[in-house]
Amino acid sequence: MAQVSSILGPNFGRKIIRAAVSVIGLLILRKMLGMLPMLKNATALGDTLLSPLVLAYAVVDTVILLVLLDFGMGLGRDIQAKDQKLADVGKIVSRLTLIVVLGLAYSAYEVPAACFFVDRTDLINLGKNTAATNVGDFMRIWGQMLSQAGAVAVQNATGDALVAYQRLAVAAFRQPPNIYGWTFLVLIAIPVIGIVPLVTRNLDTLAEVLAQAASSFQDRAGATAPATVSGAPSPVEKASSNGHGITPSDAVEKLFKLKSLLEAGAISNEDYDQQKQRILRCTMPDSTAAMNPGDLQKLKALYDAGGLTEEEYAAQKRLLLEQI
Repeated sequence: MAQVSSILGPNFGRKIIRAAVSVIGLLILRKMLGMLPMLKNATALGDTLLSPLVLAYAVVDTVILLVLLDFGMGLGRDIQAKDQKLADVGKIVSRLTLIVVLGLAYSAYEVPAACFFVDRTDLINLGKNTAATNVGDFMRIWGQMLSQAGAVAVQNATGDALVAYQRLAVAAFRQPPNIYGWTFLVLIAIPVIGIVPLVTRNLDTLAEVLAQAASSFQDRAGATAPATVSGAPSPVEKASSNGHGITPSDAVEKLFKLKSLLEAGAISNEDYDQQKQRILRCTMPDSTAAMNPGDLQKLKALYDAGGLTEEEYAAQKRLLLEQI
């Protein structure tokens, strides 16, 4: 079974950060649009209850859904391309993405659809049709108020008043036969029906992938904050907490072992860079410690292998020479 990092690809972290930043930015834009007076206080468009603000929200919501759909579908394709054994897992991810996006779309487009298909006449007629018990007391009371106010008042409503009419339109839109709700139910049922046999057929594979993901997360957390046996802090943590650093010789030895782990594939480049910076930050000169000539050779080998930058190599070399 391929490792989780190889399944998701080296750019998975970058992709998820990019998608998250895009969604957060769009949500901020949506909030800012709701604060604009020219949109918030605008009247409805034409004979509908649609306002410019509702349309602006719908446009932003559409872009958010496209970002989520692109991320999820791309992730599913990456998994399918990385390992043929996990082709079904990639399909499951793609179908789950479609289900989530359709569920969000139902909520995002309900208000625009209600404002477009429920006109002022429909709202006013609610108060007149008192025999329709399924309408509800709240809607009948609102309908009676609307019949007194008239269509012109509804058309000229702005701000909170227009929002109240739009909420009433949504309530009327949800009344039977509720074609909008049934349409989305059918659309969501299609990928759900397709995903059930995939999940049933790949329960063991999914369990193994989830277990590997949890193990990978624990390994990364352990690499960031390593500890010795019996829960004791590592020498680097001891030196840092006591206000004393490790000697340059010890630092070279730790860096050399860390580089060996990287070359063996036991740790990632990110893990190596994080631990290297921790060791370099804790390295301090020690006049009482004697320098081993082999330390300079190991340090030069690290530099030649790309384990240290030129500045890091020069700094560590200077610290070693100070111990002569």
